[in-house]
Amino acid sequence: PDVCIIGTGPRIERLSEELRKGLMLAGIGVEVMDTVNALATFNVLNEEGRVVVGAFLPVDPLEEQVKTLQESVAAKAAASTPQEGAPREPPQESR
Repeated sequence: PDVCIIGTGPRIERLSEELRKGLMLAGIGVEVMDTVNALATFNVLNEEGRVVVGAFLPVDPLEEQVKTLQESVAAKAAASTPQEGAPREPPQESR
């Protein structure tokens, strides 16, 4: 590959010197950035026909993703459940 794009999550993190040197000795350029920008850069380089590889950490920790999913499911369930004391829709007659 020409370059390795590394997305380090929600913010830029330092890449170990050992890994950076290893990639450079192999003739592979390396770019380290937050994951959102890393994905955009990867896509642009790929569209240009460059030989590019990438490693991308998630922007949100897994615990946050699970919490968001659980809240979404709970909100949908609450929205589809009639509230106590609320008037009910009359049953539809079948034809």
